[in-house]
Amino acid sequence: MRKKILDIVPPKEEFPKKVNLKDNEGESREKAGFGVEREKNRFPWFFIKAFGVLFLVLAIGGGLLFSLLFARAKIEISPETEILTLKTKVNVAPAALNAYTSVKDNSIPGKIFEDERTISRKFFSSGKALKERRAEGIIRVYNNYSTSPQPLLPNTRFVSDKGKLFRSTKREVIAGGHYEKGKFVAGFTDIKVRAAEPGEEYNIGPSAFSIPGFRGTPKYTYFYGKSFSPMAGGFKGEVPQVTLEDINNSEDALVKEVEEESRDFLKKTLSDDYILLDRAVFQNVVEKNASAQVGAEAESFEVKVKIRSQGIGFKKSDIKNFVKDFINSSLPKEKTFQESSIKIDYLVDDSFSGKDSSSKDNKSSFPEKIVLDLVIRVKTYQKVNLNDLKKAISGKTTDEARIFLENLSYVKNVNVNNFFLKKRIPEDIHRIDIKMNLD
Repeated sequence: MRKKILDIVPPKEEFPKKVNLKDNEGESREKAGFGVEREKNRFPWFFIKAFGVLFLVLAIGGGLLFSLLFARAKIEISPETEILTLKTKVNVAPAALNAYTSVKDNSIPGKIFEDERTISRKFFSSGKALKERRAEGIIRVYNNYSTSPQPLLPNTRFVSDKGKLFRSTKREVIAGGHYEKGKFVAGFTDIKVRAAEPGEEYNIGPSAFSIPGFRGTPKYTYFYGKSFSPMAGGFKGEVPQVTLEDINNSEDALVKEVEEESRDFLKKTLSDDYILLDRAVFQNVVEKNASAQVGAEAESFEVKVKIRSQGIGFKKSDIKNFVKDFINSSLPKEKTFQESSIKIDYLVDDSFSGKDSSSKDNKSSFPEKIVLDLVIRVKTYQKVNLNDLKKAISGKTTDEARIFLENLSYVKNVNVNNFFLKKRIPEDIHRIDIKMNLD
């Protein structure tokens, strides 16, 4: 009898068959295997979330470890300070130096600045004067008496038909008449007359005049005068007058204005690195005159002034370098100063040497140099070797470092900022930052 040999075949994984189901609208859906696919998709999302949490933990831990290993200690020290006041003199000489060299020279270079300007201005007079003027005019005097000329003495009287009296200003001769074709023609002469009294009432219009001196004689009716233009110039009252005070005050005011304007111009034309002090500007009045004299009858007058300005300026950088060198030379070796705290007061010394010590016209002479009196104020403090301090506190606890620094005689206040998990100052001095707070 034959034996049957059966091969053992490992069982195959069977998957449910896909069953097509139709819904009400005729669409098919795959039902079989749907649950298995959902189980397969869960694993990647869980892995991503777990990896993210692990990465975050490692990052935070690494950051903390890095901070512990490489953290820096930041220390702020406020030292004891003192305001030091120093006084010195410095020469500013335009011709002596080209550049600042050393505080031992006691000099800095200067530069000359110049300006010249002229201004004219109208001013009003303040004076009053009683003014009297007599009216004047021309009268034509007729000789209807004879062919002979008739002389008239100076101040011969002429009375107008309205009774206003005028007099001739000089000796006159009235021409004699003549005959034309058997008819007598009167001669005449035009003469200048002036009113007997001042006043506007003598400014009369054209009038007829008689000569009172001929009254009682035949000549009275044959010699007469006529004016063809009004008499003018008669006046009696107050008039404006220029006084000495008017001229002096106007000239002084204009000189002051021009000097100030010229100084401002010099300062505006300076470069930012230059200083020009008011007392280092020397000004001369080149020209000064008024259009009216004292006592002139005028409501206004004009004043003209010409000013020349010359000043000696100096560079801010030069004076700053000089002052820093002077402070360093004045301080003990163990002291230093805060450069930003330097304050300088300038005063031009009157003892500078000028080109002309005496001026005949009382004008200021331009000097060869100026001397500045300097008052210097600066904040000073003890010199500190920061590397030595870092070495002294390295490896100490935060409290030990603070106590050590606070016990230093030149320290007023200490602020230590160390990493919150790091209770000691780093051993490496390169990871210790020390800042001097001088405010």
